[in-house]
Amino acid sequence: MASNQTNNQLRVPPRDSNRRSRTRTPSFLTWSKYTPFSYEFVQDYDAADVKISFQRGDHGDGYPFDGPGPYNLLAHSFPPTDGRFHYDGDENWTVGAVPGAVDMQTVALHELRHVLGLAHRP
Repeated sequence: MASNQTNNQLRVPPRDSNRRSRTRTPSFLTWSKYTPFSYEFVQDYDAADVKISFQRGDHGDGYPFDGPGPYNLLAHSFPPTDGRFHYDGDENWTVGAVPGAVDMQTVALHELRHVLGLAHRP
């Protein structure tokens, strides 16, 4: 993520017509109100400072997902020098509060704080 850190602009993966992609925008807008960062969607995934993807099970980063379920691991992300943000691809994702599903916006808002370098508070 260090590539654009000096001008406070973070590049994120491209937006597409996919519903999951469109739901990330409000989370970025929320964080832009409270941090000095702005966000730009870029077409080149490899050039993005924040890399968002859906993964399943053991996906090679040392933090395997545990499958579907409301009390399981839903997502995880890494600090600014890494910038990866993974959703558990086995969860039932939705936009908004729906019984039996997980709201992508709420999870994105939480995980982006870690990408920005903020840890959990005790």
